[in-house]
Parts: sequence; structure tokens; C-alpha cells
Amino acid sequence: MDFSFPQMDRFGTGSLVTRVTNDITQVQNFVSLFVRGLIRTSLLTFGSMYFMFRLNFGFGLIVLCAFPFLVGVIGLCLWRANPLFSRLQAHLDAINEIMQEDVSGIRIMKACVREAYEKTRFGKANGELVRTQLKTLVIFAFMNPLTNAIMYMAVTVILLAGSFLVENGSTTPGNVMAALTYTTQLLNGILMLVMLFQNISKGITSWKRVKEVLESVPELKEGSFDGAIRT
Repeated sequence: MDFSFPQMDRFGTGSLVTRVTNDITQVQNFVSLFVRGLIRTSLLTFGSMYFMFRLNFGFGLIVLCAFPFLVGVIGLCLWRANPLFSRLQAHLDAINEIMQEDVSGIRIMKACVREAYEKTRFGKANGELVRTQLKTLVIFAFMNPLTNAIMYMAVTVILLAGSFLVENGSTTPGNVMAALTYTTQLLNGILMLVMLFQNISKGITSWKRVKEVLESVPELKEGSFDGAIRT
């Protein structure tokens, strides 16, 4: 409310609306997931890895060899998706700005017969938003199958190694089943981490946008206006 008109023009009214609504919601989700989900999921993931090594060192090495590939897939997808989050919020800014202009200037639009032009303008902005959102969803749609494939390959190797160890008498079928259970728990933890990192990336992008507004020093200082028109 204390921003001057040049400051509001620098951000854009539509961008300010997005920052105090959608971006704030993303930051709230980020804080909630970070406090509750990240700690619980990290304990589940690394706890499963720890007990896997305690159960059988060879099984633990198999899962540990698959871990760098999982981290690589997650890191690559997040690296590709992070720039799209910023573009997505920018497209939301543009749509909010167009909507505000259309609502405030609806009489002029009808008087000048500009409805078709404004519909086309809104359609282009909405199309950019949809395309950016689709690119983001496609990236994360490929992440889950890839992580599942890597973990199931680790499960296959554990079953093959376990069959030879059981045949040699080095381990028992119960230990092999326990290793599969720990691997499944580890997979569930990694999938939950993928969802957390997705929301964390969105939250960090939104926090940067909110921070720009919070760190801007208002140009309007103390003063009042009583509403009277002076000549």
C-alpha cells in the first residue's frame, strides 16, 4: 500500500497480485513440507539403507550402487524444471495483468469493439502458461518411472544374488525377503523425496519473488490524505 506508482509499475499490478496470493501459498506449502515431510522421509530413506547394511553388507552395496543413479535422475529433472517454475509464475503475472485491464476497461473495450482482440490476447497468454505447465509436468512424469526402474533393477540384482547366497548357505530366505522389504521402503522414501523436492523448488522460486517485494523500500513516507479535492 505504501508503494509509489513507479514502484507498482516496476513490479506490475498483476505480478503483485500473484506474489501476495499464489506465491505466498507456495511458500506456505514449502515450509509445511520442509518441517514435517522432509525429516520423516529422510529418516525413512537413510534408516532403510542403514538396516540394509546391518542385515547383509552385500545387499547394502547393491542398493548403494543404485543410489548415485537415483540422485542423478532427480538432480537432472530438477535442474531442467527450476527455470520453468520462474517462467510459470511470470506467465501467471501476465494473465493477472490482462484480466485486471479487461475488467477495469470493459466499457472502453465494448465501445471500441475490441472484444475479439482482448480474447486473442488472453488466449496467447493462457497458451504460454499451459505450455510451460505441460513442460514441467512432462519432466516430473518421466522422473517417477525412471526412479522406479532403477530401484526394481536393484531388486532384481538382490534376488539373483540372494538365490546364490541361499544355495551356498550364506544367508536365509528370510533375510532375502527382509532385504526386499527394506528396498521397498527405500523406494517409497525416495519417491516421497521427489515430491518434496518438487514442492521445495517451487517454494524457493516463489520466496525469491516475495522477497523482492519485502525488500523494496516504499517511496511513500508518513502522511495522510483526507479525500478533499483541492484546487
